[in-house]
Amino acid sequence: FILPYDFLQIKAISPQAKPTHKVLLVRINPLTDAEGHVEVRFDDYTARWKIEKDLEASEAKYRQLVEDVADWVWEVDTLGRYTYSSPAVENILGYKPEETIGKPTFDFIIPEDRESYKEAFEQAIRTKGNINKLINRNYHKDGSIRYLETNGKPIVDEFGRVTGFRGVDRDTTDRVRDQEAVRRSLEQYRMLFENNPQPMIVFDMYTQRILAVNDAAIAHYGYSKDEFLTMTIRDLHPQEDLPRFMELISQQAKGLVRTGYWRHKKKDGTIIDVEIVAHGVEWNGHQAQLAMTNDITDRKRAEDRLIETQRMLSTLMSNLPGMVYRCRNDHKWTMEFVSEGCFDLTGYEPSALLFNAKIAYGDIIHPDDRETVWEETQRNLANGGTFRITYRIITADGRLKWVWEQGRGILSPANNLQFIEGFITDITENKRAQEKEKELEDQQKDFYRRTILAATEGKLEICTAEKIEQLGGPAIAFWQLKSVQDLTFIRSSVARVSKELGMEEARIQDFVLAVGEATTNAVKHAGGGEARLHKVDDGLFFVVADKGRGIEALTLPEVALVRGYSTAGTLGMGYKAILSIADKVYLSTGPGGTTLGIEMKLRPQKQEFSFENLPDTWAKSTP
Repeated sequence: FILPYDFLQIKAISPQAKPTHKVLLVRINPLTDAEGHVEVRFDDYTARWKIEKDLEASEAKYRQLVEDVADWVWEVDTLGRYTYSSPAVENILGYKPEETIGKPTFDFIIPEDRESYKEAFEQAIRTKGNINKLINRNYHKDGSIRYLETNGKPIVDEFGRVTGFRGVDRDTTDRVRDQEAVRRSLEQYRMLFENNPQPMIVFDMYTQRILAVNDAAIAHYGYSKDEFLTMTIRDLHPQEDLPRFMELISQQAKGLVRTGYWRHKKKDGTIIDVEIVAHGVEWNGHQAQLAMTNDITDRKRAEDRLIETQRMLSTLMSNLPGMVYRCRNDHKWTMEFVSEGCFDLTGYEPSALLFNAKIAYGDIIHPDDRETVWEETQRNLANGGTFRITYRIITADGRLKWVWEQGRGILSPANNLQFIEGFITDITENKRAQEKEKELEDQQKDFYRRTILAATEGKLEICTAEKIEQLGGPAIAFWQLKSVQDLTFIRSSVARVSKELGMEEARIQDFVLAVGEATTNAVKHAGGGEARLHKVDDGLFFVVADKGRGIEALTLPEVALVRGYSTAGTLGMGYKAILSIADKVYLSTGPGGTTLGIEMKLRPQKQEFSFENLPDTWAKSTP
């Protein structure tokens, strides 16, 4: 049963061709005759049917393409409500397509972007134009924000009215964020360039024209930015330095290059020393070099001064009669530095002593002196002072040398001893001269002693303070000599003890007189001292010790033999008077003071003098 406007597919067979399929459109029209006949028409619809089928297939293909594409394809009505949403919306905003249908676009766009979005659509409606690359931010279903690039065009009906929009949104979140990161990075680099405290200059590799400078370069060189941009990098170099500079430029280095030390010229003509680090860059389409200059003028001058100082010190140390050193504080005195004087002093090359390469300095010190050197040095280091010490060393060729060393400890900021620095010099000749001088002095003193002993018939003996102490033994009385008021008490005390021991009255008076002379001299001319009274086998022994400047050796004969002679000018009766009274007098004197011992027997003794200790020439000439 065929209804009107049904389609029939039939196979038509033609004698001249192969069988073909046909699509016929059936049209049935009732006739007006009495029999009720109808008119049936069959129209060939094959071609149009094929077109419609192709269109359906195309639409299906297009829909599949739209649904498979990564971009979000959509349609909205004139109120901005979604009427179609492709599946891609779920990947972009997290919503299923059906969740967007009927919702306004503004529900997804963040408030800050809605006004610009609205203006773009209103403009497109008025002009029936397209929306191109409109960046807007949309809320993802999870609350995050996505950047979308919107492209769309109005849907216009047959009457020219805009009935909606059809468009595509592309997720550009990653691209925008990347661009923002690049922008921030460029901004940071710009800030680093412009605000860097070091002068920075960008110049073209081929023309050397300056392309950019930072604020530090403007401040340091004195040129304005506009002036810099009319210059080439060559203008900063003195004329005589240009050949070297052009040779460097010709190498066209790409990476980081430390170009070394250069001279630059400021606007005021001042020449400065600079250290330059450069790097190849692309700057606004130019192959360029970014050069950072570091003004080292002050540093270079300081280095030059240091070099000159080191040269002077080296010359000075080379000409010093000894060895300058730095060593560790160990028993080997491990040397970390020694001057060239090392060889003349020790016979070893400096390299032999450095870090004990061949021999340690501690091994050069004479074995008998090593412990003394160590202890004396440690004692002075502990007190934080400079030490001075004399000792012996054994040179490379086995000779013995006397050396004098002065040094001090060098402390770290934490106040820990780091090392010792000092100077050692050969004093062998001085030592020999001193020994010879002492020998002569001892001979001279012995000559004076024996001469005076002979001249006083054995009553005055020049000796040491230690001998006087030994002669006295334990003291039976002791006094401090501070003022002349003390002397009366001392004299009366001596008189009382002498009388108690049975000394003759006349001798007591003489003894007290001698004691008075000795103590008066100590108080008035030596600033005081001390006095002691000792009991000896058959008499008394009175000792006076002061801290005065002593009696010079050359004046001893006058002191002992000339009545009233005094180195101070006010000694009164002097030693001559004491000698005439006492049985025997012992005298020790030197820069550290004078000690005088007065021996008084309880009863007179027969004086016997022996020439046993006198020089042979004197003994032989005696009748």
